[in-house]
Amino acid sequence: MWTCLGVLFHTAAHVVPISSTPHYLRPLRPRGCLRCSTAQQQEPISSILEQCKLACDSISDLVEEVYSLIGSAGSAGAAATAFKGDESYFTLADGLVQALLLRLLIDRVGDVVGEEDGTECRISAAPFTVGDMVAPAELESTILRCRDTVDELCSGMGEAVWPSITAFVDPIDGTREFCTGKGTSCSICVGLSDSDGRVVGGLVYRPLDEPRSWAMGCAAEGFVRSSLRVEGQQPEVRAGGGQRPGGGSFLMSPSGGSPFLEHVASELGLDCLRVGGAGNKALLLLEGVGACYIQVSSE
Repeated sequence: MWTCLGVLFHTAAHVVPISSTPHYLRPLRPRGCLRCSTAQQQEPISSILEQCKLACDSISDLVEEVYSLIGSAGSAGAAATAFKGDESYFTLADGLVQALLLRLLIDRVGDVVGEEDGTECRISAAPFTVGDMVAPAELESTILRCRDTVDELCSGMGEAVWPSITAFVDPIDGTREFCTGKGTSCSICVGLSDSDGRVVGGLVYRPLDEPRSWAMGCAAEGFVRSSLRVEGQQPEVRAGGGQRPGGGSFLMSPSGGSPFLEHVASELGLDCLRVGGAGNKALLLLEGVGACYIQVSSE
């Protein structure tokens, strides 16, 4: 699973960029299929981010129901989970969330790139399917409600388009955590880049937080909005040595990072917080729980 997409948060203090688009991601439709010319007037990027956030408000209800289903002991929960060719987790939520966000974005931006681009999802009519998985009947009303909300958002945007923008969608960042009872580490991520591939904005949204937490921003427009966790709402548990006074933790993957990163954390006087989800880590930085985060990749 790709864990970092082009997301940019512009805060009063700093800009936090997280950008890495793996080579195997492909557009969900051929370039040039947008119904407008790239010379057409483009709306503010903040507008599309706000629509994505409103869509996530509704889609989160569906994510909660799938999460509860997977956590149950019945056959329906097992049927909502599968494994991809690389042995990473894949769920009904991954496919359904991506299909709904694609429905919102496909006629609005120049291209859409999604993690689950090789999976066929059917949300036009019941039975709703994601690859070989069939959504159980108890999810159908929620899927319809989310689809109707997305369609209403599309109608409300009128003729607004963003032809020079490519949207990157990770429908459930932290799918392993989603499937193993650590749902508060999961997030829905939407990153936006311009025609030169530069990161221009993004949204990270935790659908399983109560209350839900999120942040979005576009530095070029001076736009930033968030609803972050406050002290006492953090489910993560710190482990390791001393924490820098007034600072946060050194964020690492659940596997524990590497001896090098642990040495760096020790030199900085930071404790190590091992937590899943790249989007979750980005929000933890904004919330002050994390002081720094270094993603180690074999690529």
